[in-house]
Amino acid sequence: MFRIVERKGYGGTILQYISDHFDFRRAGRDAFAARWLEHLIDAERTLIETGILAHENHFTVGARKAG
Repeated sequence: MFRIVERKGYGGTILQYISDHFDFRRAGRDAFAARWLEHLIDAERTLIETGILAHENHFTVGARKAG
């Protein structure tokens, strides 16, 4: 029905699945937890950039197909 005009990935490959194991709220008030979150973000970014994993979430812009 639509053609894809643009598609941008924005991660989520690891981070969206670890909420049962990591307290994201704590990272906002605890330097140790904040540093761990930075490491997790870096690891996810590296895995995606090297092609080992793909983006789990995408922002997609579509347009109606001609005809």
